[in-house]
Amino acid sequence: MHTAYAGRWYTSIAFVQKTTLVRPGGQRDTATWYESLKGPNLLRIDFGDPAAGRGAIRAPALGDGGALGERSAAGHALAAASLSVVRTR
Repeated sequence: MHTAYAGRWYTSIAFVQKTTLVRPGGQRDTATWYESLKGPNLLRIDFGDPAAGRGAIRAPALGDGGALGERSAAGHALAAASLSVVRTR
């Protein structure tokens, strides 16, 4: 598989996601998240306008204090899954 797709795997990806949080009682809060992934270990999520500085960064060097979810040598699961997309053009 590596040989078949060599040079065609994405090494980074960025996307915008509309997120809806349903609170107890049914109230819905929506927000726009700006997500950037690089390699299997670097994930940045900006909650709302990136210029506002509200976000999170997941990188092995940050340790547990800066991690989103569990710390893992394999990287963040979302990053690994998202970067498994193959470029077709």
